[in-house]
Amino acid sequence: MATLTIAPTLFDQRSVTGLLDQPAAHPGSLKRPGSGPTLDDVIAAAWQEIEHGERSSCPICHGELRPVWAAGPRPVGGHCQDCGARLS
Repeated sequence: MATLTIAPTLFDQRSVTGLLDQPAAHPGSLKRPGSGPTLDDVIAAAWQEIEHGERSSCPICHGELRPVWAAGPRPVGGHCQDCGARLS
C-alpha cells in the first residue's frame, strides 16, 4: 500500500480555516464519480514511475517527484522537490 504524506507547510492554516467556514459554492459544480482518474489511479501511476527509478509528477502540486533510495536495489518512495510531499 502506498502512503502520501503532505508537508505541514504546504497549506496556510488561515486559508484552510476560511474554507471550512464557508458553505459549499454550488452543489452541482463538483466532478461526478467516474468523470476522471481516481486518487488510486494517480498514486499508482506515480508509484510505478518511482518504482522503476524514474522521476514522476507530484500528485499534489505537479512538481518533480524524485525517487528516494535506500540500501536495496529499488527506490523506497518518492519526494517532491517543490511541495515536500512524500510517497512511500
